Amino acid sequence: GSNKLVATLRGRPLVLQTLEHLTSARRSGLLAGVVTVTAAGDEAVAHTIAHSGSVVVENPNPAAGMGRSLQLGIRRLDDPPVEPMAEAAVIVLADQPMVGQEVLTALRDAWLGGADIVRPVYREDPGTPGHPVLLDRSRWHLVDDIQGDRGLGPALASHTDWVTTVMVEGYNPDIDTPADLAALEERP
Repeated sequence: GSNKLVATLRGRPLVLQTLEHLTSARRSGLLAGVVTVTAAGDEAVAHTIAHSGSVVVENPNPAAGMGRSLQLGIRRLDDPPVEPMAEAAVIVLADQPMVGQEVLTALRDAWLGGADIVRPVYREDPGTPGHPVLLDRSRWHLVDDIQGDRGLGPALASHTDWVTTVMVEGYNPDIDTPADLAALEERP
């Protein structure tokens, strides 16, 4: 019932923690840039990310679901000032603040090795393909037909031969409820 992206984990908003990981990856050269899609009029998130260095895209119809946000984000990668032209996109969910550089590095390395779509499998949850998902430019068309809040899941399930999974350490929980947030707060 509240804006989960500005809910605090260890004293800092979830969205800010996620962006800090991405900003660090950008500084290290692992990522060329960061595009953040926000709900139009969401002043709490806009204020929280104002100084993140991210290119911000507003979704005028957030009720259309995650699919619309993915479409807007991917399209923005082809517009200046996102330079150089992106050859791949790493789709990171703002309510998953545990994405570390080692995960992003594993995704990139698999992509550099020829994979078109890469997603992690976390050792603490080996039965579930995780996030973020790296999508080669040649597969961006998968985002075009996404509807609602299901994201890339159905498209990836339809094209398993295009998906490479990489085993990574740790976990990356999805924070959807106050109980999810409390459970993560209790972890070391």
